[in-house]
Amino acid sequence: MRRDWGEDEETRGLDRRLVRRVLSYFRPYWRAGALALGCIVAGALLGLAPALVFRALIDYLGGADPAFGPLAVLVGAGIAAAVAGGLIGLGQSYLEERISQGGSSSTCASRSSIGSCTSRSASTPATVRAR
Repeated sequence: MRRDWGEDEETRGLDRRLVRRVLSYFRPYWRAGALALGCIVAGALLGLAPALVFRALIDYLGGADPAFGPLAVLVGAGIAAAVAGGLIGLGQSYLEERISQGGSSSTCASRSSIGSCTSRSASTPATVRAR
């Protein structure tokens, strides 16, 4: 099957200038990107917590004389890990959205009037009066 594109050109590796140019677009967001990457790692580690808690619960309940105190601690640890994982996921989503929007949410939050954050395609005061 014949294609129209790229058959005559030789296969090339990554162009360093192009990589530098692409990475330069992400330079203003490197802190948020590093924090989002940290959230991904922390979320993955907290994703292991339920399995570890269940293993500890099974080992503890399979023992000779299980008491309520350590059992409550294990269940509490599982719930705390689930809540922490959810909060970290929420923070990760916020950071990713902030990066993808180019920081526009921070400029709207710092403005004093709500109307200044609307898009240009929104109705102007003149069109509102005409209705």
